Amino acid sequence: MRTLIITGMLILVLQNVQSQSQIRLNNFWNNGFSLNPAAINDSYRNSVTIATRKQWLNFPGAPTAIYAAGTMYLEDYSTQLGLKVLTERKGYTQATDVNLAYAYALSISNEFVVNMGFSGSYQNFAYDRNMISFSDDENNASIYENLLFKNSFNATLGVEFAYNALKLGYCSQNVFSIFSTENQLNLNTNMLYLFYKQQSANPVNFGLGISAFQYSDFFQTELNSSIFYKRDAQSNELQLGLFYRTMSEVGLIAGIDFGKLKISYSFDYNMGQVLNHSYGTHEIMFTYNFKPSRVCKTCRWY
Repeated sequence: MRTLIITGMLILVLQNVQSQSQIRLNNFWNNGFSLNPAAINDSYRNSVTIATRKQWLNFPGAPTAIYAAGTMYLEDYSTQLGLKVLTERKGYTQATDVNLAYAYALSISNEFVVNMGFSGSYQNFAYDRNMISFSDDENNASIYENLLFKNSFNATLGVEFAYNALKLGYCSQNVFSIFSTENQLNLNTNMLYLFYKQQSANPVNFGLGISAFQYSDFFQTELNSSIFYKRDAQSNELQLGLFYRTMSEVGLIAGIDFGKLKISYSFDYNMGQVLNHSYGTHEIMFTYNFKPSRVCKTCRWY
């Protein structure tokens, strides 16, 4: 009976979290690097980000993710080096991705920049076998063999166009999976996004965004909008925003800028199958930027 209950819970969780097999942070306004290795922060020479995301609170086996990243921008070489670590626990499984990234900024003009980036990643997928028990039978050995951890290597390619207030980007994650039929844990994933962020002397500015996401045969789009409030041209910003994601998911975003430190929070609620079993998804992100760049072309984004 215990085996049947565990199996049923795993199937239920995996069916409901299929759309989150490739986790995306909601607070991309403050950390484009979480989406795309080509997202360069040229406003600061160094940046560190820590975030955690608890999905579908109160839902058994729902994903919990921890994200950490650091970038270093070399102004003299128009180059960004980055390190990103993401670990996600889902049910009795845990996936870890350690990512090293390189990006180059090609300045077409004072307002137009083309960023090109790629990254290589080490990926690990493991089961917590201490949480799973089966009745004694002759198949135990073969069952546990299938629950051994698995390692793989992959790569991501990306490009981003920044022109004045617009930012257009595309990235293809896990590109090695296109050529490998054996790696079904990290399938090729593609994302396209277009963001607009106003910057003026007005106390209230606004931002708009649209993104499309493809994972295997799963497709999802997102619309979002935010307002950025500031007392004057030199003061810090307060961000308030809303978003809608297909598959009946709505959410809000809030952020406050303390200068070098930015704190962002988001809450989203799924109106689908988990509606009556979840208190929503919570995400919080801390970003610390230091050593401002001498010349900045994308300051409005950081």
